[in-house]
Formats: sequence, structure tokens, C-alpha cells
Amino acid sequence: RAVVTSIPLRPRGIGVVGADADTAALRAAVAAADPTLVALVPETPAADVVVEATTSGFAITRPGVTRPLVPVVGGERREERTVAALEHVARWLRLAALHNPATRLREGSVDLGITAAGNQLGDDGRIEITYAGGVPPAFSVTLRNTADVPLWCALIDLTETYGIFTDAFPAGSVALAPGESTAVALTGQVSDALWAAGTVTVTDQLKVVTSTLEFDPRSLQQEELDVAAVGPAVVRGEVHARSTLERLLGRVATRRLGPPSPTEAVADWRSDDVFVLTTRPRA
Repeated sequence: RAVVTSIPLRPRGIGVVGADADTAALRAAVAAADPTLVALVPETPAADVVVEATTSGFAITRPGVTRPLVPVVGGERREERTVAALEHVARWLRLAALHNPATRLREGSVDLGITAAGNQLGDDGRIEITYAGGVPPAFSVTLRNTADVPLWCALIDLTETYGIFTDAFPAGSVALAPGESTAVALTGQVSDALWAAGTVTVTDQLKVVTSTLEFDPRSLQQEELDVAAVGPAVVRGEVHARSTLERLLGRVATRRLGPPSPTEAVADWRSDDVFVLTTRPRA
């Protein structure tokens, strides 16, 4: 059996619609962006993200998602700021879909449990939690190593507003000996801004990454797209990967990496996902 040392990560397809006079500069900006993250597609049905030129600026949407990703991007340098938002979304989509098709770690190598008042994780990998009297719901995630070898685990939160948070553990990942477990206390949140805009339920994708070697996922961290100001495109520094998994996680953000190290260790890894639906009811 083979061990995966690298996985091709395709760029996300960007569809641009609107009058040619309004979209020419944007098309040029997307074409000049990081080609490993975003690429123009000729037909919008094949696009992962669609940008529409309007009288107010550029509106960014995803097929099947009714809420715009960010407010309409207008004003000066709008093309550059739109490209920054597109790359932000592309990094999130790339990580959300990341998995290892050839892992030798069996399903359940790390047992994942979620504890919340009156709720439990369903067979579909989803759990629903609700505010009580305006108080955000608390829940805890427990990871337990059921394998017969030491494993390293990271718990990554991908929010519905395209944030990536890797701070569940101080070092990014935690070592678990066979039979050992650890718990993380978390809180579901529907931000005041989203709630005021009419959103009552949001979904967090919790991605558990498990590896046979130590790794650090903190280079993946990014703020929520519709909360943070959309600034210029991020140019990330050179990553010195200790293992094949760390190199792959670096490439989720960008392929601007240093050359492979001859001492780079080969890690076996897997990823598992659960989804937490947090509801903040109207009074």
C-alpha cells in the first residue's frame, strides 16, 4: 500500500458576470492573483464563487448560498479588495474539503464526542444547540485515542463566515497516547451583526485532523470574512515543514513554500468532520 506524500489542490473557480466594461479590470486582477488559489472559469455554473458587477460595486456570492459573503465591495481599489476576499474564501473551501484518500488510520482511531445540555451528536455527524435566555450555548468536545500508537490531533473550527480558528490547543495540536483523552470547552455563537441582519442559525464545521507525527496547523488561521475588514491579499511567508502533513497544510493557504527538505518525515493522517448548528431564536 502507498502512503500519500502530496495531494494536488486545485484552484477555486471564479465566475465573473456583468458588463465587460465593468468587469475587465476585475478579470485582470483575478488573472494576476495566486493561480494556485483562484482561477477564472468561462461558465458560471462551473464556478465555486461568483462575482457580479453592480452599480454599487462587486457582489460576491456562492452558488446555493443566499447570504452574500461580504458587503458589496465598492470604492477605490475595489478590484484588489475583491481578489483578497476571493482568496480568503478559497483557502476556507480548500481546507473544508481536505481529506486523505489513502490513510491507513482506521475510522474512529480518535473517538470524537460532543457533550451539550439536552443534545447529542447524531448519526449524520450533526448536533444542534440553542441559546437559552440570550446566553450562548456551551458544549465540550472530547478526543480519545483508540489506536495502539501515539497520535497527534488538532481541532479546527471553520465558521460559516469563512473564519478558520486553530486555537483549541495552545500548540495547535495535542499528543494523545493510546487510550488517552482530552476535552475542549467551546461556546456556540451567532454574532450580534448576523442576528441583527436576520440570521438565527449558523453552522460551524469542526475538522479533526489526526496524524502519526506532530504537526502545527496554526498557519491556517484567518479571521471571519464578514467581520474583519477586507484588506489587500495576504502574502504568507516561507514555511519550513517538518513533515508531509505540515507541507500539505501550508499549501492549503498558498504554494509559496520553500523546497522540500530531505529530512521531511512522512506522516499518515486523516480528517473527520462534525457540524455544530447554533440557533439564536428571536424574542
